[in-house]
Amino acid sequence: MLKDSVNLVPTYTTNDLCNIFHCNKNQITMWRQYGLLKGLRTGKNYIYSRKEIECILDRFTGYDISNPEHVKEALNDLENNE
Repeated sequence: MLKDSVNLVPTYTTNDLCNIFHCNKNQITMWRQYGLLKGLRTGKNYIYSRKEIECILDRFTGYDISNPEHVKEALNDLENNE
């Protein structure tokens, strides 16, 4: 029963996220380092849940999170609005 439940949770690799967000691996790494994404480390790689993708889309739509400076600005703005 538990095995069947595990298979229902889709996961995505860093490469998958690069394709979804039209960016490079460095940007995905930066988002993870700043806490925008939570990934599960699997050896040298990370996997991400669909929930994580939906969360970053919901939380950061309308924000420029293309570099560390903009990420910090977005996080500060969100923190001030909460």
